[in-house]
Amino acid sequence: MTQELIIDSTPVSPFEMNAYVCGDAATKDGVLIDAGADPDKLLHMIERSGLTIHAILQTHAHLDHAGAIKPLKDGLLDRPVYVHKEEMPIYNNVARSAQMYGLGGFPQPPAPDHFVEDGQILTFGSLSFRVLFLPGHTPGGVAYITGNHIFVGDTLFMGSVGRTDLPLGDTPTLVQSLLKLMNEEDHMRVHPGHGPETSIGRERQTNPFVQAALRGQTWM
Repeated sequence: MTQELIIDSTPVSPFEMNAYVCGDAATKDGVLIDAGADPDKLLHMIERSGLTIHAILQTHAHLDHAGAIKPLKDGLLDRPVYVHKEEMPIYNNVARSAQMYGLGGFPQPPAPDHFVEDGQILTFGSLSFRVLFLPGHTPGGVAYITGNHIFVGDTLFMGSVGRTDLPLGDTPTLVQSLLKLMNEEDHMRVHPGHGPETSIGRERQTNPFVQAALRGQTWM
């Protein structure tokens, strides 16, 4: 029997980052993916979903994806934070990065509770995710996969890909991550960190950056 999932999202921060909740409709076991900003909006999304949140899963740690971790953990959602260890140079500089942009309201998150690894299976009650290591946009970017849903952070967007001109970004590494992501089946639904939902098949057929990567080219 196929597991029925509850998936909801809300845009947060001046960067309109997509924060997600994902959970099992039957058991209400759930997670928050990318605690970016606006903790009140995140808590409202969780409340309307009816899910019991067991963890905060970070695809990466740019300030628009990690700026609400501290207020959530200090307040009504003290849940363990999961991130890849290679992301720590970004994670440890959330507040400093916000200051460089002249932004307030992005406090430095506390140390993560768990490091994730490529291929690892994370289980929260009846809900499981496979971790896919996708560096390039940042050194420790990951996707979380459950059922036919992939939460990709900023690795892949509809018609585009994540920037690599920010600190610690790397285009050749991102190209390899796109190729790895294209090993997933066409029907897989892609939930990006910005913009609308898409699919692996759609991006394989229409995304110029993905097509360049598949041809062995780059856009540098």
